[in-house]
Amino acid sequence: MKGGQKRNDRFTPPLRGRGAPTIAGHWSDAVFVRLRRVLGLRLELMVLMVAEVIALRYYRAVRDGSGDRLASEVAGRILADERRHVPFHRDRLRESFRPLPAVVRAGVRPAWWTLMLGACAVVVWDHGSALRRFGVPRAVFAADVAGLFAAVTGEVFGAGEAGTLTPPPGAPGGRRAVHGGGSPPGGAGGRA
Repeated sequence: MKGGQKRNDRFTPPLRGRGAPTIAGHWSDAVFVRLRRVLGLRLELMVLMVAEVIALRYYRAVRDGSGDRLASEVAGRILADERRHVPFHRDRLRESFRPLPAVVRAGVRPAWWTLMLGACAVVVWDHGSALRRFGVPRAVFAADVAGLFAAVTGEVFGAGEAGTLTPPPGAPGGRRAVHGGGSPPGGAGGRA
């Protein structure tokens, strides 16, 4: 997966510079790549959206909880990159689903949620100890990802308008905004 490889490539030099071990790949990346290739473009975008929504929360956890300036900076750059991908893919998917009959859209939505919940469960299981070190309990991570995904699916299937993924200032649940929490992408507030 090119996006996943780019993320890995960003962490490799800092890790090697500190004498830390790196891995060439991970089985979960291979599963996502195979699933994407088997499916058509619309389904490939759906799978990518699942990975990107999970990445939004994961890299925010790394950025905010690593306790290492360099790791935080690299994770922040990855997070910023993911923030640009999500709206693009969301808009493409919305346009793709719009002409389909309501019954088809109604059937796709729970299937997409099932895929996301399965992927999130794998991440929580496989990366739980890292999440714990970053100060994010597994249940909080899963709930945050579900909140992000609910916003995305709401906009893809018409329950929301473009740009509503960020709650208004002072609204509860700000950490679940699709941009990964904090200030809107490109907005004030420094580290989101």
